[in-house]
Amino acid sequence: MNNNDDQNRDNDYMNIRRPDDNLGDCKICLDKISFSDYYVTEYCGHVYCKDCITSLIKNSSQEANFPIRCIQENCNAELVIKDFQNLITNEDDFQAIVEASFKHFQSQNSDKYFCCPSPDCPTIIRKVQEPTSALELKEFICGVCQHSVCMSCGNIYHKGTKCAYNAADETLRSWIDEDELNRSICPKCSFGIEKNGGCNHMTCSNCKTHICWVCKMIFDASGPCYDHMRQVHGGIGA
Repeated sequence: MNNNDDQNRDNDYMNIRRPDDNLGDCKICLDKISFSDYYVTEYCGHVYCKDCITSLIKNSSQEANFPIRCIQENCNAELVIKDFQNLITNEDDFQAIVEASFKHFQSQNSDKYFCCPSPDCPTIIRKVQEPTSALELKEFICGVCQHSVCMSCGNIYHKGTKCAYNAADETLRSWIDEDELNRSICPKCSFGIEKNGGCNHMTCSNCKTHICWVCKMIFDASGPCYDHMRQVHGGIGA
């Protein structure tokens, strides 16, 4: 929508409402809306005092209350980026709102997205599935800060070490290092696990997740784990 479209829309609205000389009450301040200071939302077309709807956007952003919605009765429509552009004229304020909305989105979808671990970098990155071995870790070069990031766990890239091991505390790492062949970290809850013989099916004593010891793939039950070991690894081990 260009500036002419915006002006035409506003003029149409004014022509419709001027005979009554009344734009109604602002649902934010509850006062009459002035023809000299009003705003029509882009998506749902409801009318507010311009200062009131601007303050609503700024306050909601500061409180990380996203998405920001129209508060007219029975509406609940989301305000859109065009509303922010129309009302937030200060570039720094506008960028702060956009970044706050991205961070809120990431926090609500932390199983799928993470923030770049580099300090002050605003980039949001989509996660990939846990790799099957340390050699298959996915490296991502952030296009903003140019740091190398592990797309699996969201930390600075850690070539040659599994994500869970990289995130483990020093005590747990030392315990694993004492017997690397038979000790590891649960890929789901990061609890220490130990193989005491038998087949390659493991069950984490902490979260009860079923684990293929060979590739650390996780399962909800033992049956799918055994099927996986036979199909992928040629047997269940001994």
